[in-house]
Amino acid sequence: MFTVHGNIRSYLHRFKIIDTPTCPCGTKNQTLDHLLFECELLNKERDSLKSSVLKKDIWPLSKNRLIREHFKIFAKFTNEISFDKLNDVLNPSYQVD
Repeated sequence: MFTVHGNIRSYLHRFKIIDTPTCPCGTKNQTLDHLLFECELLNKERDSLKSSVLKKDIWPLSKNRLIREHFKIFAKFTNEISFDKLNDVLNPSYQVD
């Protein structure tokens, strides 16, 4: 996620590795911005990230500042993400908590 190269659906779709860039949440293309700020599948992880950042800063903040000034918190957020879950094929029976 640091370089936006890798297991993010928009990146994989760009190189025709997968058929669709759509996030399994079904709302938008799976981009870094979507994962950081919008994806409902990551609400729990994002709430933890946001809460930690708000102790010292504002939310939302730019990706650059987030990575540069809150690297440990951002790394924890990325490590908590199950990309296997996020990159499953869109499935109508997939339920969001």
